Amino acid sequence: MSRIIFSVYVWLLVIIVTLVISSLFVLTWFLTALFDKKLLVLNYLANIWGSLFTLLVPGWKIKIIGKEKLNSKSKIIVANHQSQEDILLIYRLGVPFRWISKAEVFKIPIYGWCMNLKGDIKLQRSSKSSIKKMFIDSEKVLSKGCSITIFPEGTRSKTGELGNFKEGAIR
Repeated sequence: MSRIIFSVYVWLLVIIVTLVISSLFVLTWFLTALFDKKLLVLNYLANIWGSLFTLLVPGWKIKIIGKEKLNSKSKIIVANHQSQEDILLIYRLGVPFRWISKAEVFKIPIYGWCMNLKGDIKLQRSSKSSIKKMFIDSEKVLSKGCSITIFPEGTRSKTGELGNFKEGAIR
């Protein structure tokens, strides 16, 4: 019974926080689009969104080690993707970044729309032209001083084991 209550709590949290933050996200985009070319305000709002879940879910104890090494220089952040929580944990780093994500994720209502507004990089894995565009877009993002985050397996693990790495993160 307690697992059901916990699950209901987490799902309600996801729905409420996502609806509130996504509304703020769209409003912020309208208010900052003309002067915030790096989309820093949206990035920090996204960091708040992801961090709220890790702060409000009971039992989640997050400790980030080495955050001081994340200076203002742009980086390519490569992380394992074994659960949905990986996404939220990356937001806790508090640095401006863009996701490189498969195009299907951008079709998810609300979440995908916010990814588009934030300037995340869309990738159609089977399309050579999309892969080439992803590299060009990544170079632009890095040159603006913003980091990029990529999951080298390309998708979440269904077994808990690391998947085969795609070559994009290495290139």
